[in-house]
Amino acid sequence: MKSVTTEFSLLSYLKIIISTGSITEAAAELYLSQPYLSRYIKDNEKKLGFQLLNRQTRPITLTNSGVKYLQGLEKIESSYSALLSESIKYSKNKKQISIGINEVLASRLLPEILSAYKQGFPNKSQRIFIEENYSNALENDLLEKEIDLHIRLLPIFSNKISYQKLFKSPIYLITDKTFLLFKKNNHKILSVETIDREKWEKMKFIFLYPGSGFSRLVDSFLNNHKIIVQNSFKIRSLET
Repeated sequence: MKSVTTEFSLLSYLKIIISTGSITEAAAELYLSQPYLSRYIKDNEKKLGFQLLNRQTRPITLTNSGVKYLQGLEKIESSYSALLSESIKYSKNKKQISIGINEVLASRLLPEILSAYKQGFPNKSQRIFIEENYSNALENDLLEKEIDLHIRLLPIFSNKISYQKLFKSPIYLITDKTFLLFKKNNHKILSVETIDREKWEKMKFIFLYPGSGFSRLVDSFLNNHKIIVQNSFKIRSLET
């Protein structure tokens, strides 16, 4: 069995070959000789028993077997990275801080948080681990002491969790001309009370799957105002 490192080298090489469309260009990007890279891929194809690359196409593409193999390697790499991270996280001779956060907040806040932490505590030796997941999953991790803190949206339903508000951020409803509430040249803020109940019930909304902080926030808002809306379809990510 080949080592994990060897498999990941092959994965990295294949990705660059496909992105450049040429073994010659990939070799230049990897600071390798073209004959070495070409021989490396052929040796692996011989060991595997099938071709990874369509060399007759321009640009070079993966064979069907190559596509499946690359996808498998990516899954292995992801699992290995998670395993390594978890192993270091629970090592008793390592100091670490574990932060749980959802994807949307992470993209906005983590650069600022990590930069401020490094500047405020330049001599600290703690490793920082980031776990991105839905709010309900991270809430359970916090209660089970799997993570040290959780950055998330309100509301928080568990009375076992104490929290501090970091900032407020407005949420906007943006519409186009076909929307029931659209009025030309009208940019004023609409309150819930000014919206006709029938109009609410005729609107079709895209919702997040249950469990995210934002979906909880929206559900609480609708329940508090006794609003029923049509759920058109669901997506996983708020950014989507």
